[in-house]
Amino acid sequence: MRPPARPEDERRAAPGEDSPAGAITVTVVWATPEAQEVVAVTLPIRATVADALARSGLVAAYRLDPAWLGFAVGGRRARLVTLLADGDRLDLTRPLAGDPKTLRRLRAQAQPLAPVAKPPRARARARRRRAAADLP
Repeated sequence: MRPPARPEDERRAAPGEDSPAGAITVTVVWATPEAQEVVAVTLPIRATVADALARSGLVAAYRLDPAWLGFAVGGRRARLVTLLADGDRLDLTRPLAGDPKTLRRLRAQAQPLAPVAKPPRARARARRRRAAADLP
């Protein structure tokens, strides 16, 4: 059974000028601190993220689990059934290493900020200004 359609799943793909008739070219990107891989694949019109993923060979090359991966097309989250258009860039994303809120709190606890000196009170500051103005 196919999951319910989303607006991004219904985009129509148009053949590009430099692609063979009835085909689109998509760039599939996988990047980690250790490896960066960019693969251009040619797919039939109305191809999905799953088609591009299978054709790129990145899953086998890096032993990736598609259930573990996230996908983005043009910087927007996508699903395996999202249709691709000519010239799209498909980014394979990794899950977060931890909860960002918790990690930030732990970093802040490890390196607390230096104490800030309190500014002088407004009355004392005004008194000093008046005294400085009275000097010859």
